[in-house]
Amino acid sequence: MAERVVMSRLVRGRAPGREFDVAFWQALGPTRIFEAAWDLVVTAAAVRGVDEDQLRLQRSVTRFKRGRRPIPDRR
Repeated sequence: MAERVVMSRLVRGRAPGREFDVAFWQALGPTRIFEAAWDLVVTAAAVRGVDEDQLRLQRSVTRFKRGRRPIPDRR
């Protein structure tokens, strides 16, 4: 099991900014951020009645082809 990240802040008065949230997620690292995001995807699918085995990342393949343009005459 990965080491837990524990952070706290005291908020008084007006609504706090996002700096704390950004610092928290950056402290987790990309692997744990992806795991948390995927957990949300699985939870949302379960609410909709979609089985976890049906979930997969979408992949799109696009081919770019440069068209032939005439070379301008520089006379």
